Amino acid sequence: MILISSILSMIGPVAMSRNGMIAIGVSVAMAIVGIWDHRRAERHRSEGAARVVRESNDKARDNARKASDAHARARKPGAADRLRREYGQ
Repeated sequence: MILISSILSMIGPVAMSRNGMIAIGVSVAMAIVGIWDHRRAERHRSEGAARVVRESNDKARDNARKASDAHARARKPGAADRLRREYGQ
């Protein structure tokens, strides 16, 4: 307890001085900029992840549509001959 009060008695006059107030102001400004930058970086990371997921879902939707179309064509009459011509077997 004595240690804490002695440290506070040393810090008090420095904090109340002109240089101490400037140092406190600079520290607060740096903290604000640091918080802002962290939030900005996190927002960009989450936007990038959302874009990757959206592009993956779009690709999956296109692939599913193509597969559905291919299956529908494979069931039509004459599909076996057409598939042999397309794939060379």
